[in-house]
Amino acid sequence: MKLISVALAAAALLVPALASAAERLVVMPYPAEAPWPLATDQRQGVKMLREYVPADQTVDAYRDMLVVQAFPESRTVPPATFMKAMFSGVGYACEAVSVNGPKEGMEGGYKVAYGQIYCGHQLGKSDGAHIFIKMIQGKDAMYVVQREFRVPATKVAGTLAFGPGDKDRALSLMKDEAAANAFLVDSVFLCADGAAEARCAP
Repeated sequence: MKLISVALAAAALLVPALASAAERLVVMPYPAEAPWPLATDQRQGVKMLREYVPADQTVDAYRDMLVVQAFPESRTVPPATFMKAMFSGVGYACEAVSVNGPKEGMEGGYKVAYGQIYCGHQLGKSDGAHIFIKMIQGKDAMYVVQREFRVPATKVAGTLAFGPGDKDRALSLMKDEAAANAFLVDSVFLCADGAAEARCAP
């Protein structure tokens, strides 16, 4: 997403990528009625930037986006530290910001961190954004996967500004955000070369 690309640029140099054979980032297809097409696929060595949007949206005019990135130059940085650096940069692209996390953990022998960013109003735009993030510290790179929702702008970050007639839309957003959290936990993970875990089987 464009907002977080700005924030990540403050944390590390963003240049696109592909993981080496030593480890493999697995990002399952995003759970939706129709598969989300790959709209951006930039790679340079281990660095990567991939953006997915629903078929009826584009990267230039999207309401929903899944972003997958790899930062080999930040592979030695703990994920929580990297996420805090991301959080500190969001104010340059957003007013009225609140964050949750980082929540640290271990998965498959790798350090991970989870967090959420609630942007009340994106600078220069008419909407706000909710971003759900997972970071995994691999041996080859720091992997960052984020699910972004564009939402009506509000002066109070983390609140919804839907009108009385938009109850169904608000409920749908809350359901979709819960699904995004579950997706990051269950369907985004790193597999070491030769890992014995069933979910890492080729």
